[in-house]
Amino acid sequence: MMNASLFLGLFAAIVMNGELARAHGDGKPSGKKNLPPTCAKVAELCEKAGFYEGGSNENKGLWMNCIMPIVKGEAVAGVEAGTLGSECRAEKEKLHGGGDKKHKH
Repeated sequence: MMNASLFLGLFAAIVMNGELARAHGDGKPSGKKNLPPTCAKVAELCEKAGFYEGGSNENKGLWMNCIMPIVKGEAVAGVEAGTLGSECRAEKEKLHGGGDKKHKH
């Protein structure tokens, strides 16, 4: 049975991926396009540390192994994000209605 943290992490990654695809308009994830400024900074730090799109098989996935853990407040080896993770989360909540459960994606 999957523990709650793993389930929530996977769910958040899937939801974020879907949001990015819709924002881009072609049904494919848009990478760093359309990210709030602090989230883009997190992505840049992750890339500088060797994380990249499509690298999850080597535990170097840009989103799954770096951006999402930082936004959730977790440490990622080789990435010094400071408060950027919580700032990114706050920006996303502000842009997307502060987590309003009636807001559907």
